This record gives sequence, C-alpha cells and structure tokens, in this order.
Amino acid sequence: MAIHYLAPELIMTGVSLAVYVMVRKLLVGSPIEEVERKDSKHQNFPLLTSAGKYAALFLIMFSGIMRPSITSGIYFLVFMGAATAWALGRPLERGFAVISRCVMAIMGVHIAVLLVYQCSWLIEIYPPDMDMARYFGLTKLVIINSTNSSTSFTYEVTEDHMWATLASPLVILFAYFFLAIESRELFKPKAKKKSALTGVEAGKVNGSLLRGVSFHRASRYAPRDKWRNATKKVRVAYSYINSQALRGDTGETTPLISTISPSKRWSSVRSGSVSRPLHQDSTGSVVVPDEESVLEVEEPTLMDDILSAVVDFFQVLVRSSYIATTITMMAWSIMFHSWLTFVFLMWANIVWLCQDQRSFMLKTSPVLVLYAMLLLIAQYIYGMNLYEYELPSNITEVNLRQIGLGRVDGEPCVPLLIKSLFTCMFWVTLRQRVQEIRQRRQSAAVTDMAAPLQLTVSTAASVLEAEREDENRSRLLRALGEWLRAMCARYWIYVVVIMLFVIGVTGDRMTIFRIIYMFLFLGFILMFQISWYWWRRLMYIFWITVIIYSMINLILIYVYQFDNFSKMIETYLMINERLQHDLGLDTYHPADLFVKLLTPTLFLIITIMQVHYFHKDFMELSDPKTISNSIVREAGSSRPSQVQSTMKDDLPALPDEEEREIQGPNSPSDTEVEQSMATSSIHTAARRSMHRKPSRSRSYAPTITERGSIKFRPWLAANFNKMRELLLQWTDKAFIFLDIHLIKILFISLMLLCVFNVCAMHVPIMILISPALLLSSRKQRFCILIISTLISVYLMAKMVYQIEYIKHSFFDVNCTMEGENSTINTTTYNNAEWIGFYKATREKPLVVLLKGYIALIAMFTFYSLVMYRQQTHRDLGVLPHMKEKLMFPEVTRKDADRDLIHYIKYLFNYGFYKFGVEITLICLMGVIGSRMDLYAVIYSGWLLALVSLRRKPLANLWPAFTGLITLLVPLQYMIAVGFMPQFCIQYPWRGDDQQMKHVRTWLFLPYTAEPPHAAKLIFDFFLLMFASRQLKVFRIEKAQGDNYPGGSNSEDIGQDWETPNFVNPVPDFLCYVGSWLDVIKRMVFLGMLWVTLAIMFMTGTNRVNLFSMGYLIGSFIFLWQGTDFYLRPKEAILQWWSWLVRYNVCVVVIKAVLQIPGCMFSRVMQEHACWLVQLLGIGCVDKFAGGNIAQFLKMHYDKDTACSVPQEDIGLAWDGVCFAFLILQRRLFHSYYFYRVIDESKATTVLASRGAELIEELRQKQMMIQEEQEIKILEKIKVKMERIKANQKKIQGAMSKEPVHHDAARVRPPYKPPASHQKAVRSGDYYMFDEFDDFDVHLKEEESSTDEDEPKEMGIGKLLSTAIKTDVRRAVSLRRASMPALRTSRRASLPAHPMSYQMRPHSSRADGTQDEEDITMRERPGPSSELDDYAPLPENETWMDKLKGLLDTVSAFISSILVSLTRHLMKYSRNYRYVSRTLSIEKKILKEKEGFGIGIREGSQMIWEPLPDSLIHHKDITTLEEQDDSMFKQDKSPLVHLGYALWYAVLAHTDIVCYIMVFINQIQSATILSIPLPLMVFLWGTLTIPRPTKTFWVTLIAYTEVIVLIKSMFQFEILPWNQKAIPANMPFTAPRIIGIERKYNYALYDLLLLLIIFLHRFMLKSLGLWKESSPEVELQEDRDYPLTAEDTQMLVEGRGAEVGRKYVQMHERIGPANGSSSNGVLATNDTSNLPQLEERHDEPGPSKEPDEYGVNDDEEPIITVNTTLEDTYQHYPNVILLSIKRYLSPTQRFFQRMLAPGARVTADVYAYMFLCDFFNFLVVIFGFAAFGTHQGDGGVQAYFEENKVPIPFLVMLILQFALIIIDRALYLRKFMLGKILFQYALIIGVHIWMFFVLPFITERTFNTLLPPPMWYMVKSVYLLLSAYQIRCGYPRRIIGNFLCKSYNFLNMICFRGFMAVPFLFELRTLMDWIWTDTSMTLMDWLKMEDIFASVFLLKVYRAIYIFI
Repeated sequence: MAIHYLAPELIMTGVSLAVYVMVRKLLVGSPIEEVERKDSKHQNFPLLTSAGKYAALFLIMFSGIMRPSITSGIYFLVFMGAATAWALGRPLERGFAVISRCVMAIMGVHIAVLLVYQCSWLIEIYPPDMDMARYFGLTKLVIINSTNSSTSFTYEVTEDHMWATLASPLVILFAYFFLAIESRELFKPKAKKKSALTGVEAGKVNGSLLRGVSFHRASRYAPRDKWRNATKKVRVAYSYINSQALRGDTGETTPLISTISPSKRWSSVRSGSVSRPLHQDSTGSVVVPDEESVLEVEEPTLMDDILSAVVDFFQVLVRSSYIATTITMMAWSIMFHSWLTFVFLMWANIVWLCQDQRSFMLKTSPVLVLYAMLLLIAQYIYGMNLYEYELPSNITEVNLRQIGLGRVDGEPCVPLLIKSLFTCMFWVTLRQRVQEIRQRRQSAAVTDMAAPLQLTVSTAASVLEAEREDENRSRLLRALGEWLRAMCARYWIYVVVIMLFVIGVTGDRMTIFRIIYMFLFLGFILMFQISWYWWRRLMYIFWITVIIYSMINLILIYVYQFDNFSKMIETYLMINERLQHDLGLDTYHPADLFVKLLTPTLFLIITIMQVHYFHKDFMELSDPKTISNSIVREAGSSRPSQVQSTMKDDLPALPDEEEREIQGPNSPSDTEVEQSMATSSIHTAARRSMHRKPSRSRSYAPTITERGSIKFRPWLAANFNKMRELLLQWTDKAFIFLDIHLIKILFISLMLLCVFNVCAMHVPIMILISPALLLSSRKQRFCILIISTLISVYLMAKMVYQIEYIKHSFFDVNCTMEGENSTINTTTYNNAEWIGFYKATREKPLVVLLKGYIALIAMFTFYSLVMYRQQTHRDLGVLPHMKEKLMFPEVTRKDADRDLIHYIKYLFNYGFYKFGVEITLICLMGVIGSRMDLYAVIYSGWLLALVSLRRKPLANLWPAFTGLITLLVPLQYMIAVGFMPQFCIQYPWRGDDQQMKHVRTWLFLPYTAEPPHAAKLIFDFFLLMFASRQLKVFRIEKAQGDNYPGGSNSEDIGQDWETPNFVNPVPDFLCYVGSWLDVIKRMVFLGMLWVTLAIMFMTGTNRVNLFSMGYLIGSFIFLWQGTDFYLRPKEAILQWWSWLVRYNVCVVVIKAVLQIPGCMFSRVMQEHACWLVQLLGIGCVDKFAGGNIAQFLKMHYDKDTACSVPQEDIGLAWDGVCFAFLILQRRLFHSYYFYRVIDESKATTVLASRGAELIEELRQKQMMIQEEQEIKILEKIKVKMERIKANQKKIQGAMSKEPVHHDAARVRPPYKPPASHQKAVRSGDYYMFDEFDDFDVHLKEEESSTDEDEPKEMGIGKLLSTAIKTDVRRAVSLRRASMPALRTSRRASLPAHPMSYQMRPHSSRADGTQDEEDITMRERPGPSSELDDYAPLPENETWMDKLKGLLDTVSAFISSILVSLTRHLMKYSRNYRYVSRTLSIEKKILKEKEGFGIGIREGSQMIWEPLPDSLIHHKDITTLEEQDDSMFKQDKSPLVHLGYALWYAVLAHTDIVCYIMVFINQIQSATILSIPLPLMVFLWGTLTIPRPTKTFWVTLIAYTEVIVLIKSMFQFEILPWNQKAIPANMPFTAPRIIGIERKYNYALYDLLLLLIIFLHRFMLKSLGLWKESSPEVELQEDRDYPLTAEDTQMLVEGRGAEVGRKYVQMHERIGPANGSSSNGVLATNDTSNLPQLEERHDEPGPSKEPDEYGVNDDEEPIITVNTTLEDTYQHYPNVILLSIKRYLSPTQRFFQRMLAPGARVTADVYAYMFLCDFFNFLVVIFGFAAFGTHQGDGGVQAYFEENKVPIPFLVMLILQFALIIIDRALYLRKFMLGKILFQYALIIGVHIWMFFVLPFITERTFNTLLPPPMWYMVKSVYLLLSAYQIRCGYPRRIIGNFLCKSYNFLNMICFRGFMAVPFLFELRTLMDWIWTDTSMTLMDWLKMEDIFASVFLLKVYRAIYIFI
C-alpha cells in the first residue's frame, strides 16, 4: 500500500530532475543564456519585490498558526523575530532571504514528513495520539482505504479534524514556493542609476540632505578650489553619516529616504538617468538642484499620481499608527476578556488621558511589543494539541481562562490570527519610535557638520526645512486631508453628541448608567441653549467628565464579568444584585460580551478623538472673535478655514501652517541668525516653486482622449462654483426665514405634543405657550428656555420611571360608581398615567414614548443654533440690525410692483401684514367648522361681529378677542386633562348612551372614562397664533400708519376716485402687461370674482338644504351682472358684497346653533319633525369621534335611520371655503388695484360697440380681397381662352413655322371650325398651349407670414429643407442665425388692419430704380450666401462638442416643431389679436384723457354711464400709438409662445367653447330640461349672421340658471322618488327623463357651462361686441326737415296732413341717428331717394315747444317731426297686430339674412363636414351594438360571421349614406334654401332620435355606452361646420377634390388612399357630374377627372423634387 501511495510522487520527482538536467545542458553556451545572466544580476521588479517581503512574512505567520505545534512554532518564531527586527529598523533584505531559505528547508522536510506519515503502516506504528506526534503536529489527514483491486486505493478525508488542520499543508506548500521566488529576488542587488554624482550620492538620487542647501563663501572672490574642497567635505561627511548612522542599503534603512514622498520615489524610478549640475547664483551661493529641476525623460501620468497618493495615504496611516495602536489595544481587551488583556484596557485609558499621546505611546511601544509577544507565545502554547494534565486550565481555585491562559473553543488559528494582526500595529508603532530616534541622530549630525565647513545656521535650517518639505504628500492627499480635517472639526461634535444620546436612550433595560448618559446629554444641550459663551467655556470640562465616566463605566462592566465580582460588591458595598442590575452591572455570555463592550468603547474612542484632535479646531471655529471664523472666511475668501491642530505631527501641514512656519521666525524680535534662516527658507521655497516638477502640477501634454476633460473641467468647475454660491445664498435666506418663523414652529410643536399626549405634566407647557404668543421675541426665547428645561426634566423622569424597581401597578386606583340600574361598577385608573408616566413595552419601546420630547429637544437645539448664527452675522455686519426681522429688508411696498420676484419677496416680508385679518377670519371659520360645539357657537358670534366691523373699530375690538382665545385654550386643555382619578369624581353627565355622549361632546365636558377630544385645540391654537400676530399688526398701524414700509392698510382710500384729482398710485396692469406679475394680477383681479361666485355656486349645489337656495340665488345675481357690477358706486359694491359675507356667516351661525337640537334632541326631531330635519339639514357632527372626519367633496349618504341627513350636508366645509373666497375678494375691493378694474370696465362701456365696427371693417376688407382674387382668376381664364382662340385663327399662318414643343416633322392640317360638340372636345392639340408654362406650382413658405406676433425663427419645414440641402449642423446654425436679436423690436406704427388683409399697392417708379433693386434682391443667392458665412466644422471634435451638438440639434428640431405649430395657431386668432390690441390702445388713450371716469349715475341702481363727449371716438385709425404690451415677446422660449398662441386661439373662439360645453352638458344630462340648450345653439345661435346676438346669450344664461334652480329644488330626500334608487333600465322614468333625479354633482356641468358663457360674455364686452350699436326699440329723435317748394305749395293749399304723413314715413325709414342695426352691421336702408336734409344735432328727448326751435319766417321753411308716447289702450285692436309684427320681425330678419345673397366672406368647409360624416359612418359600423337592443351580442362582426345583416344596421348605414349624398348634392348645387331646410330637419331629427327614440329602443339611457355620445358629439361638430357654411355662403368655384388643393407628401398619400378605395373615385365623379351644370358627357367627365388626378400626382412629384 505504501508503494501505491508514494510511487506517483517518486516517479514525478525523478522525471522533473531529468527534464531540468536536459534543458540546462541544451542551453549551455547559447546567447540566450548570456542575456539571461545579464538580466538576472539585478531585481527586475523592485516594487513587487518590496511588497513580496511583507507577503512572505505573513505567509510564514499563516504557516505557523494554522496547526500550532513545535514544527510550526519555528515558523511562528521566525515571523515574530523578523517582524521585531523590521520594527527595530533592520531591513528585510539579504538576511531575510537567508532566513527564508532556512525556513524553506524546514518546510520541505515538514511537508515530506507529513506526506510520508499518511502511510497506514506508519500510522499504525506511531499513531497521532502519541505525545511526540501531537507535539510536532503529525496528524492523520486522509484515510487510505484499499479496494478489491490490489493496485488501487481511495482517499477519504477524516472527520475528526477541522479545516485549519487540513489546510495547513497547503499553506505551507504555497509559502514554500513563494519564499523560493522572493528569496531569489532578494539575493539580487537593486539596479543602479547613472548619475553625475559620485560616491554615496549615486545611490541617493532622492536624498533630502542635498535639497536646497546653499553654501555661503567667506568672500565673494574666494578661489574655486575652496568651493570644490568644501563640496568634497560635504560629500565625505554625507558618506560617513549614511555609512555609520544608517547602515545598510539606503533605499530601505535611511530614514531620510523613508520619509521622502513616494511620488518622488516613484517618479525617480520611471525617470531613467538624471543629470544634476551645480549652479551658482548672483549672491555667491551655490545651489545644489534637486531632482525637481532636472528635465525628466518620461513624465508621470495620472496613474502615477494616483499610486503615489495611495502610498502616501498608507504612510499617513503608518505615521498615525499610535492612534490605531491605542484602538487596537482596546479592541484586544474587549474581544478577549481576561485579566491579562485588562492590562491593555488600562494601558489604552492611560494613553487617552495623556496630553502627548503619541510620545507616550512611542516610548512605551517596546514594552508593549514585548508584552504582546509574550501573550502570543502563551496563546500559541495553549493552541497546541496538549492534554489537560499537560497544560491545565485551572490551578487549584484559580481560573486560568479568566487570567487569559486557556484553550479556545474551535480552531486555535482564529484567535492567533487576530492577535497577530493586532500585534502588527504594535510593531509599526515600534518602528516609528526607532525612526524618530534615528532622525534625531541625523539632525544632530547635520548640526555638528555645519561649523567645520564654515556654513551658516541658515544652511542647517534649509536642510531641516527641506526635510519637512519631503514629508509633504501629494496634492490629492493634501486636499483630502484638509477637507477631512475641516469636516471633522465642524461636525465630529455632532457624532459625539448623537452617540451620547443613542447610548442613553437605547437598550433592553433601563439602567442608572444610561440615565447618567442622558443626564450628561441633556446638560450639554441645555447649556448650549442657555449660553453660547458658557457652553464653550465648560465644554472641555464636560468632555473630560464624559471620558472619565465612560472609562469608569467600561472598566466596571469589564471587571464585573469576572467570577464572584457581584458577590464582592454585595459584600463590601452592600448593594444587592437587583440594584446592581438597575445600575447597569450584569454578566453576559462571552459571545454577547463583545457586543456589549463595543458600544461604550466606540463612544470612548470618538469622544477622545474629539477632545484631542478636533476640540481646539472647533473652539477656534466657533469663536466669533477669531480671524479664522467661518463667517469672515466666507466674506473674505472661499478657502476653507485652516487652524492649528493637535494632529500637526500626524497629518500633512495645511497651507496656513506652512506660511506660519515660513513667516513665523521672521519677526522683529528674532535674531539676525533666525532672520537669515527665514530668508534662506523663503529663497529655497521660491526656487523650488520655479523648478516645480511636472508630477506636482499635472501639466502633462493632453492626448486626444483627454481633450474632452480639458474643456469639461473648467465647465464643471464654473458650474460647481455657481451652484455653490447659489446654495450659500439660499442657505442664508433659509436661516433668515428660520430666524423669523422657527419660534412659531416650536410653539406649534409644543402644542401638538400636549394635544396628542394629554396628561397633567403638560398643563404648565400649555399655560406657558398660550400667553407667550403675545410677548416679544426676546421674552419668547426665555419661555422656550423654561419649557426646554421642563422637557428635559420630564424626559429624565420618564427614564427613571422605567427602572424595574418602580412598579406601575403601585399607582392604580379603583373607583366604584353606580350604574343606570343601581348596579355597582368598579373601574381601575392609574394616577401615573394621568400625570403622564407609562412603562415601555415591546410594542411601545422607550424611544416611542419619548419621541415627542426627543424631537422637541432637537428643535430647541436647532433654534438656538439658528439664533446664535444670526446674532453672529449681525454682530459682524453681515446682516443689518433691525428692530423688525425681515427676509428681504431692501424690499418695501414701492418695490412690490416691479416684477414677480420682488412681489414674492414683498409677500415674504409683509404678507401677513396685508392679509392678516383675512387669514385670521378664515382660521376662525376653520375652528367653527372643525369643532361644531359650544365653543363653535361662541366663535361664530365673534365671527359675525368681526366681519361686520370696519378696520378701525375692528382694531379696537381685537385685543378682547385675542385675550378670550388666550384664556380659552389652556382652560379647555385643563378640561381635557380632567381631575386626578384618585378622587373618583362622579360627574352629573355620566352615562354610556348615545344621547349623553353627544351632550358631553357638544359641551366639551370632562369625563374620566371618555375625556373630550383635545385635538380640537389644534385649530384654536392656530387661531390664537394668527390673532396674536394680527394684534401686533394693529399696533404697528396705530404707531406708524402710512409711513410703514409695508404700505397702508387703510380702508379709506379712493375717496375722490371719480374726480379729476384722483391719482392711482399703482401701475395699470390691464393696459400694459410687462411681466408675469401683471399676468397674475390680471388673473386674480379679473378672475377672482368668477372663481368666488363659482365656489358659491358649488356651495349651494353640494348641500341639499334650504340655505343652499340662498347661495344659488346670490351667485346668480352677481353672475348675471358680471363686470357691470363694477359700474356701481364703490360703496354699493362693498355693501352688496357685505350682504353676501353676512349671509354666509349667518348660515354658519345657524348651523352651529342647530347642533343643539341635532345633538341633544336628535331622536325627537327625527320622529316628529323629519321634514324640518331634511329642510334645514339638522344633525350632530363629531368629526373627531374615532377619526371619522367628514369627507370634503364626496357625498356619502347615511341610511341607518329613516330620517337622517348626510354628515356632509351638516358640516361647514363648503361654507368655509366660500367664506374664504368671499373675504379675500372683499380685501381686493379695498385695494388701489380694484380701481384699475373699475376703470377698465368704464373704458369697456365707452367702447361697447367699437369691436363690432372693427370686425365689420375686417369683413369688408376680406370681401374685397376675395372679390379681387375672383376677378383676377376670371380675367386670367378669359385671357387664356382668348389666346387659344387667337392661336386657332392663326393656324394657317403658323403652319410654316417650326413647332417648338413637339415634333417638327409633324404636318398640321388646315384649321377648320369644329362641326359638333364632340369634334370641339377632341380638336385640342399642343400647339394651342405654346405660350404657356408647363409647370406652375406655388409653394407656400412658412416664413412668408406677416403676422408680427408670430415667431420669426425657422420652422420645421424650412429646417428639414435646409438639413436635406446641406447637413444638420448647418441647418441648426442657420436657424440660430434666423432668431431675432430682440423680440421686442416692433414696427414704428401699428396698422389699422392685420397685414394679411392689407392690399399691396401696385406702384411703379418712372426710373425703374425700385424694380431693379427688387430684382437684384430677388436674384441674390439665398441659403448659399448664408452658409458661406459660417466656418467649417472642426475636424477633431471632443465628446463635449459632440454632446453639445446633439443637444442643439434635438433642441432645434423640437423648437422648430413648436414654432410651426405656433404659426398655425396664430392664424386662428389674427382678427382677435388685432381687435384686442386696437381696443387696448384706444382704452389706454381714453384713460389718459383728463377727467376719464367721470360719468352720470341715474336711477335706483346708480349704474355709471359715460358722458356724451366720451362716446365720440375715432373710427378710422390708421396709425396707433406704439406699445410693448406683450411680455411674451421678451421671452425667447418656444413653449411660452406656444402657450401664448393656444391662449389666444381659445379666446378668439370662446363661442365655440361655449357650444362644445353645451353639447357635453347635454351628453351628461340627456333630459328634457337640458335639450333646449343644444336646440337653441343649433337653431338660433350658430345660424345668426354675422354672430349670435346678445339676446341669444342672455337667454342661454337665464335658461341654464333656471335649470339649476329647478334641479336644486328637487334634490330633497323627502320627495318620494328620491327615497329609492331608480333602476338603470328605466330611462323614461319621469324624474330621470325630466332631469330632476337626485344624484351626486347634479349641477357640475351646468356650473361649467355658466362659467364658460360668462367668460364669453366678458370677452365680448372687452372686444366691444356685447352692446348693440342702437337698441331695437327706442324713441326716435326729434328732427327738423327743410320743406321743398312742392311741399310748401301743398301746405298753402291746405294739404298739410299729406305733407306730415310723408315726412313721418321718411323719419321712420331713416331710423336712429347712428344708422346702425342691432347686431352691429351698418344699416343698408336705401336713402338715395330721400331729399338731402341737413340734420340738426340736437339732443334726443321729448318734443319741445314750437317756440324753442327758434324758427324764423325769413329763413327756409322747415317741418319738425316729433315722437310722443301715447296710451296703447286708445289703439287696442291694432296694437295687438303691431306687437305681433314687432316681436316676429327679428325672426323675419333672421331668416332674411340667411337667405339674402348679400356680401359674405365665403368659406368651404365641406371637406371637414365629410370627415365628420365618415367618422360617424365608422362609429355606426363598429359600435352598432350600442345602438341596438342587446349589449353583449358581439356587434356587427358576430352578424357577419353568421352570414346575415340586421335590418336596423342596414337602415342606419343607408340613412347615413343618404345624408352624405344629400349634403354633397346641396354643396354642388349651392342651394342655400335647401341647405337651411336640411340643417333644421337634421337638427330636429338627430335630437329626437338620440334622446327619445334610441333610449326607448335600447332601454338604456343615452350616455350608458360610449358610441352614442361619440356619434352625437361628432354630429354636433358637423352641425357647427354646416352652420358656419350657411353663414359664410358657398364659394363660386367648388369643383375639385379637396385633397388636391396643396402639393405635399401628406396630400399625395391621402389621395392615393382615396383612389385605392374601390368605386369611391367613380362614385364621387358621378355625383359631381350629376349635380354640376356641364355640357360634357359622363365619360368625358371621367376622363377629365383622370387627367386632373395624373396632373396632381405629377405636380406633387415636382414639388417634392424642388423641395429636396
């Protein structure tokens, strides 16, 4: 078996030796061997070799500890010896290599022995249990099992050994090979570098002693030999020093070399050969330049700098190893608990308490290393496989395990590994000690060398300074160190304090130790809050106290774990174990001990770090008087603060420290020698900076791949600095905001703490914070300090209460009470819980119990921090010292109207000052609505009183109101707390029935079992806070008045507002929109009234009770008046609005009072007065009962009782919202801005009909343009026909000419006139069109529009065209160039009409200069010349350039799409914008007139009417005043322009929006009440020419309001049909079909419809289209007409009656003086036959006496026509007929205008109408199931699958198709009367079918499924288009396909789709031929259409070709 086991190893060994010998012989004498020998003389990879030494050392350690034994102990001893030698400064070089070879030999023997020992016969002879086998580590690793075959066996790993034993041979084997490789490299010497220096300097290229040394000669003209001699001496001295003091290889043993920056060492390795010449400067000093001044062959890369930074970082860690050593000692002690490791704990504590920790640790490091090595050896021995009798764990009664001598459970290598790694830190510290000793020797040697060489002291100083410079690390590490130090100095204290708090508050069980920690924490925090000065003074003492206490705590817990220690304490200190546990002393399992000791140990460490390393820095940072204060630093420079630190010797020096080191000695008190040293140091540093190494500055040449980073870094740095500055600014503003408002947040937090944790201990807090709101800020801070102390005491008390010694059940109280049926009930209460003490449980741990206190303490601390910071800023002048704290002190009332930013700043400063009363009253309303109890009734009375008063009496009453709330809040809280349960008070209102609960809730009575809800006090406290702030505002108003910077709050403004002396101080934001602030003002002051009335409407419709009717009626009254409400007197406006507010408040008061019967007598009311309950909405509201807070909007019906009212109908949610808007609108009425709104309404009244005139002028011009275009087209056609005829007549003469456009060889026959129509049709030829162009395509440019409001940038079409012609980059550049420099550039004058309607005059100059110039401009190359202006793109682009280019391209395409969309939308609002701008300018001119606003107020309503003079305005304005009224033109964002276009597109067509809303309302309602609305729209409004009249809109408004009132009256649940739900399959139930069914949000769409109609009315008024030019019925103006000679003769003949009748008829025909009809269209009465009469401009009125007319007989005779009113009863039979005729005359005129072929701006919308019909055709096909009787039958598809077609489906399709054909026929025939009749029939038929027939057939309501509403909506759009066609009339030329109107790609695709549909082309052609008057046959017509189709496709192809 042994042969089988060892044979493979023996064979492989022999084969390996044979192969090695053969290869070696083959390579003897070859050139490869020579090269190999030459290369193997030196180390190839010195860096890896150096790292490999430490790896080998650790491998030896692993080999020793894996299986402790005598053999492995050799490895472990070698490891400890080598490590100790390294720590003592010995190099790990050749000597270490020799030792490694020896260890290798032992390892080889060890492996061989282990291998051989696995043989079965050896194991049987000497088993592993034998003593020597155990001592030397001979173990049985595998079990060799023989199989049936004698030639094979298997291995089985033994189960009695652990993994370390099995892995030990592998580790040893790996270490063997690694040591072989490493020792071979260590035997090689290091490669030498060629250098100009000789001797020892050749090996010290990096020698720091040569750096910066200057040798001053004794004389300026000394011989050069002396210099050479001195240099030689210096070199010899250096050689002596390095050979005697350093010993060994300089690269490893020299301290100077070891302290050199690795970056220099690493760069020197890469630099190759270096030449270092000597230079002599002008002062006679010879400078020995260092390696920095030598030109290096290879520059270091970024990776070199990173590696050097990493190495430097590790060197810093090594240099700071004493910190890690101390921490390691503590970790060792807590990980391995014993008396021996307790020495480490005490040792570490002593180190922490020392002043100079580093020095003490370095001095004691030898003893520490020796002690640790002894522990390692002891641990190693106990880790060997020894029996108990060989190495006992207990000696007599002494437990050696607790001493530290004992076997470990598990693998022995684990503790050995951990302890060995800990010891490594001790060795590092010892090495630092040795290095310091050698450095001191070196410094002494340099000092001794200076005198004999005649060197000044400055030379030695330069050497020392150079040595310090060598210790400087890389820039990266230095910057990181500075940042880390600054951060730690600032924020490490937070870590310590938080850790202190966490230790105190966390844990499984409360102990005295934790309480003391919390006491220290609270004391620290309280001192910080009380005094910054004393906090800083006592901070060091506090830290020392914490450290000492933590050490004592740690030591006690550590020592308590030893045996019998608790009994010793009980014996000697008389403290039993229970109290010991309460103190915090407890024994833990060894596995848990480390975790228990880790927390106090870590806290001790971080606290000591704060004291020793960051305390001094923090004290200087926090000192306001120091120059390095952070505030001064931020003001003076952006460099982080650098202060002295105790870690000066451990971390790199900061720049300020370096400057102090250089500049410090050079002081006036210094000696000459010291000044010389300083001067030399400065010179040396200056020379060094001049010859800086490239590796320090990173100024290497950039590569192509790094070019992006070169441009990216400055961009990133600039943006980072901007963001940093912005962040600092916002931070300052945030602190100012907190300085002002944080105190209020604290009071609110305290209130929330008290409310959500009701107990007796919080009563003092509530008593303090209520009056504190009325105090000044200084007194409030004092209250906060008192409360903070109380909170701290409460927190400590609650923590003490958690001690197990205190029992919670001790405070239980049993109260016996008598029940309802004389039963005795016993209830248990707890006095401690009443006070506020609870025991922590698993469900509610201590942190949960204390979370409120913890949050408040944190907030108090933060508040103090903010206060200290802001006070420091004020003391340093960064913030102004002001009595009143403001966020933006530079902003006053005068700055509020500048822009939006200043207005927001003003609101931050004085928002509550301006709106404090309104905010307080809204909060008061919230209190009433949330409580609904007795106090709500009291508050509602106050609300009614406060609302009714003006501001001055309100200010007098306000202190009483505030005082009452101040008393009520703490009083209510004390009621909520109640009396102590100890007294067992029996209240009269006790009881568990629901009625008594309501009584207790409404009266807010105390009750121990169910205390009142203290959460109600949240709203009361907010009310108190707002009231107290407003009280301060009233004091300010009384003290300062109008001189306050926030402005005046006086209500007595504008007393003379209708006099010429009135001057409005605020700018006019309605005539001039210059900023977003003006836009917001317009939205608020013009829209707030409508929003308020809408909210009032919603308040009425969302509440079903009697009070809702008042809201609805009030909203309708004000909605009906609209902006005419502003024409009333100011006092009337306020009075009317006050009645609304009072009604709202009265409703609130009544609802609050109705809680008395609702809560106390609910049963009686529901049983005997159900109708009253339903009518008034009586019920009991308790929003805090079980969190059942009423929903705000959604109605939820409570059906538990037969007569109940939903809680939403009882509450005040909507009433409160309505009150808020009402009160805010009232505040707007008291502002100067409101006078601007009044002026706007007056100007609108003056220009009431001006818009109609402008619209008529535009219409006339559009008609003229259309007429001219038609004339031109007809003339062109005539010219073409005449040319064709002329060519035909000249055929005979033209036969001899050569043809131009066709084959010349073709012989033309002689011309003969055609004999028939067919011959005439076929007689055409090419020669007839010789003079015409073959191609005529007019491409419309996007940029050809002349609308000044449209954006001028390049659109998407032009951009794509340019991109296709050139490239994307050029197109983007051209688009950027096309953008205007300033959007506000406007023309010098504004034309009277839109540019698109202006006719271009055909003017020509005689000299033709202008034409030549135009031709030159047209012939100038376009895009090519523009492209030439741009330089070629760069060849090599960086990634930043590519990214920027990509973003620019994407942005350009998106912007172009937006621009094109904006242009398209602008076309739809051109007329509106023209009229609006014209009226705006006229309003501005009107307002600037002197005396504007002075008018006449007559009648009871006192409506303002303008004076007659103000009605005269210019109607022919050709040039208007220039104004920049559009802020959007200043904004270059395409999104803003698109929004601008969308907004104006909507405003220009608000009538269409109204119509669509009517259709949506009808779809949602589908009732008899709502169907008149769409019928009025279709039958009346849309067909009125030229636009719907005022009567139509008034009727629409009135009917909608009537609908709402009817619906609201039938919403009460007492109605029988509202008591049960109506089934869904009953559409014709009376309430449902009529529209009075009760449902949720029944009037929502009616409200939306009303608002949109009122918006349209406002737009009509603002555009001057609302008021008619003259009323329909008015008294005719008295007139005088001159008599003709014939009339005079008739008078002489006595025929005066005939003359009078003649002139009366003439007077009636002329009509009113202005001659305009009711709808704004100029009157067209024919007055040409009337005599030319001279009109006297007398004022209209009743008839005057004859003598008043001043008739003179000598003058021309005249006749006067007077109009008088007569009694209608005198003409009773005739007056009926006259009345009927009068009221039917508008209807007659309505139809006459539709049928009249008068002048109209024609339009052609048939294509859109056809699309609507086609879409409805598809809806019918795919949604037929919704039009049938079945819902889930699968639709038409199922019928097709069954191979059958339903009859209704077929009928609907045929009907739909017939409608399309009829419409096409009417369109082609231009039959207007038929179109009108078809329109009316279609309207009536559609509505009857959809809303009556369809629900009857389907048994569903109209809107149950989607297809019917969709069909109706599309059909409504069709009817709108059809009505528009009727109003505009048909165009003259309508033949042709609408797809062929333009030649683009989209039209071509649609046309091909049209042609692809089978028979569609032929069907359209057939219809066109049928209904078109033509002499062509059907086949000829088809051929013509085919030719047109081919020509269209050719034109499209040519257009696309030209485009590309």
